[in-house]
Amino acid sequence: MKKIIFLMLIVLLASSCKEDNFHFDRLVETDYNGNMMEYLKSDDYNWSMTVEMIHRAATNPGDEYLIDLFEAKSELRKEITFLGFTNHSIRRWMYGTRWVIPSDQIPEDPENPGNPMVKTEYENVSQIPVSVCAFFVKTHILMEARNKDSFEVAKLDMSIPDYVGKTELELLFGNRIWIWKTDENAANSPGLLPTTLTISTTKFKNIPVASSDIHPTNGYVHSLQYSYTLGDITK
Repeated sequence: MKKIIFLMLIVLLASSCKEDNFHFDRLVETDYNGNMMEYLKSDDYNWSMTVEMIHRAATNPGDEYLIDLFEAKSELRKEITFLGFTNHSIRRWMYGTRWVIPSDQIPEDPENPGNPMVKTEYENVSQIPVSVCAFFVKTHILMEARNKDSFEVAKLDMSIPDYVGKTELELLFGNRIWIWKTDENAANSPGLLPTTLTISTTKFKNIPVASSDIHPTNGYVHSLQYSYTLGDITK
């Protein structure tokens, strides 16, 4: 009886992990017949707060073009890649694990000119200053369309130790990241397991991609895991 209960717990935990990570890579339908904003609006459970943050970001002076990037109306780029932070990542920043913006990147509080925006606890997105929203959105946008196949499979070199074969990229805000593909089949039977994407930051913080290659008409969304805390991509 104890063994049966134990097995049931394992199944439940496995199921929870899958849901917590918003699919596991290729287990999600990738093509979407609409632009990126339409895709995000089609899934309130995962993206409603993200959509709200993008709209607030676009009210920050000089950042009005952000909406056009997501709606495929921008003259700057017809296609982009969004490293998608879900509602859960926003909540983790607002309610749970606090993240402090680096002192040289703290936006000015628009309600108190000359004073840095340092508050890190909010009840909803509408309370977050538009400059902070713009900071978060721009640190997750790549100004070109890149799907998973465009990245190299990186291999772990224990002499460093680090993965060799990463692709270095600069995002819209100017922050730099490295993305690489991990081929789980390298140590297993070919074709049985999906390849996955991982992002690393300048301080070697690894951020797993839960669901890659979501493909609206104007680029790609690579959804970050629910365990990702908004802002970690700049650490």
